[in-house]
Amino acid sequence: MITGICVLILVAVGVLFLISRKESGDPMQRMSNYLYKFCCVHKVPVVERDTVRVDLERLYPGKSKRELQIDYYVNKLKLFLAVLLVGILLTFLLCIKTSMEKNESLQGVERNSVGEGEQEVILRARVGKEQEELQLIVAERQLAPKELEELFKECMNQLEIQMLADNETLNKVESNLYLPESLEEYPFEIVWKSSAPSLINNRGELENVDGRAGESVCLTVTLHYGDQKFAREFLVTLGQVQKASVLQQRLKTALQETDGESKYEEMMVLPGEVDGQPINWTVIKEDNSPVFLGLTLLAAVGVFFLKDKDLHEQVLERKKSLKMAYPGILNKFVLFMGAGMTVRGSFFKIATDYLNNPSRKTKDPAYEEMLYSCNELSAGVSEGLVYEQFGKRSGLQEYARFATMLGQNLKKGNAALLGRLREEADKAMQENLQFRKKIGEEAETKLLVPMIMMMGIVMLLVMLPAFTSFG
Repeated sequence: MITGICVLILVAVGVLFLISRKESGDPMQRMSNYLYKFCCVHKVPVVERDTVRVDLERLYPGKSKRELQIDYYVNKLKLFLAVLLVGILLTFLLCIKTSMEKNESLQGVERNSVGEGEQEVILRARVGKEQEELQLIVAERQLAPKELEELFKECMNQLEIQMLADNETLNKVESNLYLPESLEEYPFEIVWKSSAPSLINNRGELENVDGRAGESVCLTVTLHYGDQKFAREFLVTLGQVQKASVLQQRLKTALQETDGESKYEEMMVLPGEVDGQPINWTVIKEDNSPVFLGLTLLAAVGVFFLKDKDLHEQVLERKKSLKMAYPGILNKFVLFMGAGMTVRGSFFKIATDYLNNPSRKTKDPAYEEMLYSCNELSAGVSEGLVYEQFGKRSGLQEYARFATMLGQNLKKGNAALLGRLREEADKAMQENLQFRKKIGEEAETKLLVPMIMMMGIVMLLVMLPAFTSFG
């Protein structure tokens, strides 16, 4: 199923590659161009969105609206196709790998090394026309008798050293002994038994030893491994268990027999036949290709649509910059016009000062809009239209009011303009103060979660030693 979907998508991409060969650019560019034109012709709603068009016009004033839209959607489609193609190829390869592993016939299951523990394997067995799935617990490789004997001696020597703890010799024990229940280097379960628990318990702790100097206690240690003195009991409560099929019972019996025969080998040999019929064993592994395919499709669609969100975030940042710069622009206008400059002269002066400022590192949207308006004025566009377009491009009510005042000045004269600009500047300063306060409160809210987490960590670090010492 998953392989079929991957092949279908790859075929679709291949067809898109062939029918887009007349487009210009690299293969991804050609496919994106063709796909964009196809979506436009058939009016697919994922392109030609009004919100995107408005955001692009505000971010890039003066540029061709059509070219901006084409470049934006073509680049977005290129990213979408790249993510989709890479994810589908990886999913297809994962499906092939999983399929090969499913069909691979096994002769045996490799055991874990000594000390690594057992492993769980799901097998599928085909016997004639029947097949069964079994859950097999493969025990770790057992030590051969000679290996076991040598390891016993090594472990005993190690225990003789480690059990001393802070004591210099076992002939003069003055502090607790260290009686471990296991050692990392050795696959043994260690059990200690004291002949006098009232003096030294089974954990090696000294008990009532005052005035008992010179008395002897026998500590017996037993190493348990496999069949060597191994005993264990578990109390298990079962639910309703389905009765295993006859074939499954025979397979389990065969597995138990071969497990016992190959317990000293590196690999557990699987039985080759049951009741005279050959067995074909395969390992059932988890197939993650559906999840991978779903994540690929989700990532591709997410990249496509989240790009619009990123574009809108840029527009919001632009509006914030415009709002922050507004009081400064008004104050400069008041200063220059108070010195006797005209509206047009003040407009050019502010824009050119910004352009020639050597300390300017980034572009300010408000002054960039003024530069664009100055270029329009230099190109011969009427002054009233330039101010009107300046207010519209900003997309903010403040700049619209400012543009209206400049436009009315052309008709009524500038007798009252300076006073109105001063009032607007004072009002803008108050609004800007509230706006900056709001930004600060939003920043504090964003920092609240990490601050609470840090406070929790500090409280934990302070209280943990107190609880530990109390215990």
